Amino acid sequence: MAERIPATIRAAQIHQRRARVMDWIVTPSEGTRPEDLLNPEYWKHVVAASGIEPMAEITAWAMDGSWVCDYRVIHVNSTHAKLIMKGKPEYLDEVKESDLETDTLFVKWISPAARYGVRRKSDNVTLKDGFQNKQAAARWMHENLSMIAA
Repeated sequence: MAERIPATIRAAQIHQRRARVMDWIVTPSEGTRPEDLLNPEYWKHVVAASGIEPMAEITAWAMDGSWVCDYRVIHVNSTHAKLIMKGKPEYLDEVKESDLETDTLFVKWISPAARYGVRRKSDNVTLKDGFQNKQAAARWMHENLSMIAA
């Protein structure tokens, strides 16, 4: 049996990384999970206009600041993009669900401008917003619970 001799690489097959790999940052909406970005349909409204191509690297930073994750694009066409995760997502805003509400109040993502806020259950009125994360909103809610209830 003849020994296998691999072909040598040609000059056209080697490139500087920065010339071939585009880096993108996306900010998925509140409630989006890292695995949602793996669904090719997730990208259907933006992939054609964005210029995302195979080999691109995407860092997704959730709009609500709850997680960050890196991806690599492996396939693109005019209606979808297929990605793989480059490692595990990092959850930045871990807080127990039980800490996010009381009998009368709850913590909720409001908008990119208002960020997280504390709302009253009875009428859904925002008592305070502008918290950068769930923990800060929950801490304020619990520290001021007696004052709010009075």
